[in-house]
Amino acid sequence: MKKERLEYYKMILTDLKNSILEDLDSIEDQHIHHSSAKEYGDSAYPIHLADIADSLTEAELGFKLKNSEEIILAAIDAALKRIEEGTYGICQDCGARISDERLEVMPYAVRCITCKSVYEKNKTK
Repeated sequence: MKKERLEYYKMILTDLKNSILEDLDSIEDQHIHHSSAKEYGDSAYPIHLADIADSLTEAELGFKLKNSEEIILAAIDAALKRIEEGTYGICQDCGARISDERLEVMPYAVRCITCKSVYEKNKTK
């Protein structure tokens, strides 16, 4: 892959990484740190069970979102490392070049679309 194209993908990946890092902070603030103890713990009024359940559901959603974002963040870091190593854009399964169309949609992709299809079919078995 040409150096200009690699720089382009490096910029895309870096921007995406920064966006996810901001999202992680937001997820923690909005979902995880707003537990029932913080919202209702100092209140003189009794805590309703529905409020506790709502708080727990919100925290669980936050943890799931955070986990998903951390997985993508790790994939982005791995893609940035592949750029530095000179292996970016090469399918880890067949060694073929990953299409620009695929990298535009998923710049941290490790498989070409054909190998990704095979991988997903085998994964569900």
